[in-house]
Amino acid sequence: MSDEELLEILGREAKKRKEAMEIYTKGGRPELAEKEARELKVLEEYLPAQLDAAAIESIVDETIGAMKPQGVKDFGRVMGEVMKKLKGVADPALVTKLIKDKLV
Repeated sequence: MSDEELLEILGREAKKRKEAMEIYTKGGRPELAEKEARELKVLEEYLPAQLDAAAIESIVDETIGAMKPQGVKDFGRVMGEVMKKLKGVADPALVTKLIKDKLV
C-alpha cells in the first residue's frame, strides 16, 4: 500500500469519527462522543497537519483567479484543481463551501 493510499484511508476514518462525535453529542451520548474523540486523536497523529480556513481560502482565491471560472457551472473544475493542491491537508467540506460561496 502506498503512503497516499494509507493517508486516504486514515482521512476517511478520521471523518467517520468526527461525524460519529457529532451524532453522539446531539443524541445525548457524551460517553460515546468522548470515545470517538479519543480515537480521532490517535488517527490525527498519523495525518498531515490541516491548514486553517484562511490558508485554504487564500489557495481557493488564487486558483479561482488563475482559472477565471464562469460561475457555479465550473464548480467541479475549480474543486478538482483546488483539491490537487490541498489533498490531505484540508477538509473537503470546507473547500466546497468556500468555492461555492465565491462562485455564486
